[in-house]
Amino acid sequence: MGRRQPLRSPTAFVSQGNLQVWLEQFCAPRTAIAGGVILVAPDAQAPPALAAAWPAAFGQDQRLVAAAAAALAQQRQGGAAAAQPYRNDGVVSLPLKSRNQALGAVAFQLRAANMDWEEAVRPAPAGAAAAGATPGTALAPPSADAAALVRLHAAVMACDNVADAARAAAAGLAAVLGCSRVAVGLLERGHCRVVALSHGTLPAAGNALLRSLADAMDEAVMQEATVAVPAVPGSRSRIALAHAALARRGAGTVFTVPLARAARVFGALVFEPDAAGAPGAAAVARAEEFACLLGPALDLLAADERPWTARLRARLRRQAWRGSAIGAGLAAAVAALLAWPGEHWLGAPARLEGAVQRVVAAPTDGFVKTVHVRPGDRVAEGQLLAELAGEDLELERRKLDAEIAQHEGALRAALARDDRAQYASAAARADAAAAQLALIDEQRSRSRLAAPIAGIVIKGDLTQSLGAPVARGDALLTLAPAGSYRLIVEVDERDMPHLAAGARGSLTLAALPEDAIAFRVSRITPVAIARDGRNAFEVEGTLEHPPAAVRPGLQGVARIHAGERALGWIWGHRLIDWLRLRLWALGA
Repeated sequence: MGRRQPLRSPTAFVSQGNLQVWLEQFCAPRTAIAGGVILVAPDAQAPPALAAAWPAAFGQDQRLVAAAAAALAQQRQGGAAAAQPYRNDGVVSLPLKSRNQALGAVAFQLRAANMDWEEAVRPAPAGAAAAGATPGTALAPPSADAAALVRLHAAVMACDNVADAARAAAAGLAAVLGCSRVAVGLLERGHCRVVALSHGTLPAAGNALLRSLADAMDEAVMQEATVAVPAVPGSRSRIALAHAALARRGAGTVFTVPLARAARVFGALVFEPDAAGAPGAAAVARAEEFACLLGPALDLLAADERPWTARLRARLRRQAWRGSAIGAGLAAAVAALLAWPGEHWLGAPARLEGAVQRVVAAPTDGFVKTVHVRPGDRVAEGQLLAELAGEDLELERRKLDAEIAQHEGALRAALARDDRAQYASAAARADAAAAQLALIDEQRSRSRLAAPIAGIVIKGDLTQSLGAPVARGDALLTLAPAGSYRLIVEVDERDMPHLAAGARGSLTLAALPEDAIAFRVSRITPVAIARDGRNAFEVEGTLEHPPAAVRPGLQGVARIHAGERALGWIWGHRLIDWLRLRLWALGA
């Protein structure tokens, strides 16, 4: 905190809006000031209240508020004239008075803690500005400079990219301020990069002049202050090694003004005046005023061209505490979510089968003649399902009838001759033909395929195979009883340790996706099967309340409840198990 010099105001009736306008007009042109606050107290009994802050974030800076409150309290006690010890924190507080009555106090945060605060806030503002009057002449540029500022700002904002805008700014500043060369640099990864020169194009990367200009810019940016060689009379001493080297390359005079926006330095302007000798304070002040107006425009254009990652990092740096708080909150929320208990479900493909399945096979070699049912049809026990062609059997039967008649005639002839040997031979041949005829009759009866049980035809569409040959034992139709089902779930081998008999589950069929059918695990088959490149175990389940539309052969997805676990374990146990297996295979 520096020596206090009161800022006087002619009236105590100052609106908060006027104070805000005055604070912005005072702080914006001064690159040495990062921000400020104003506290007011209409009378000695009223506590001080925050009346203005620039930028708005400094309204939460307790150091500035405390410094302004201390200045106001000391002014009330009549100790304003005493010199205060300098505190190396970059905070300057000045009391405001009206007709020897304490009105409030203003506190500034300087960009560098060790800078000359009297130089940073000079010239001292008149209290009339805070009361709503126009700013003093020390704050207002000449009319010619104001017009040049407007033209330059319009030229910069008319550009589509930061490179064109920087060239326009450099050329315009060189013409208005009478400089042989003006260089514009932007801060990238902690160092300045020259993006434009007022006279000529940029040399190739690595050029000695560009390195000298960038070093001078870095020197001013690191000190967050204007650096000049030769030094401005009456100004504070600065480190100017890079500026001295740059001055030796040119006319001997050079000064650099940092570019700042929202209390953040993002680049610098290097001026090389035409006139030799130390630059005057007025010339440096004019350059700073031009930089204050053109700097935000250049920063906005540069921000549009930065990648989204750079913009995100910049935002996080500006709101570091918010980012840390948000990150900690997100981490805590994620940790709580991962530890939250949830139900563990095992998902696997499933299919429905009949509890009992009967196969209707071909009784003999033949051909399909007629078909009376198709898959999905309900049948009764004994109902005719299909018929095989019996023409060959009919011809064989007629042949056997003729043989039997012939043998019976021989039998009668032998009986008439009383030839016992011939009689026995004819009787034997007749019995053999009769037996063969009985077999043919049996085969003819079996060519009519009947339903062995009442149920539903679940497999075998013979309507597409009429006239096709069939061999004895071929499965033609498959029947299952209606209303009695068996659920088969193909559980992955990795999920078997978490499965137990009696576990409840839910089945969703592809044909009935809107219905979830409850079931219970009834049996776990201890034999693995290969399905689509993976090992699985068939788990049988019993449906509790199957809908009427359910049919054997339907397929879907089953989910089996395997207890409660933490959500983090549910989502990550597969990956952890895989890593353990790989590490074990590698011998780790």
